[in-house]
Amino acid sequence: MTNETFETETLETLAEKIAQYATEADEKTIEAAKLVGEARKRVEAGEAGEVKWYTWGRKNIKLLLSRLRELQRIAAAQDPRMELKRLRRMI
Repeated sequence: MTNETFETETLETLAEKIAQYATEADEKTIEAAKLVGEARKRVEAGEAGEVKWYTWGRKNIKLLLSRLRELQRIAAAQDPRMELKRLRRMI
């Protein structure tokens, strides 16, 4: 999307898109967290061989270790959406 496209849209349309995209981003983050949780369980169960979770995660998941830990916290939370909000307030 170019700046020209933004300029032809109403502010109301832009506001709706912002809210939609932010919600979609949250859903994708929560889904990524769930996948991290699944990967961790499988690595710790030995599916990747004799390798520790953080060693495997840092090698195979191209994220900063701090982001990987955030995703783990979200995955482990009883309410992932609230944990995501809590983590954002800390930034």
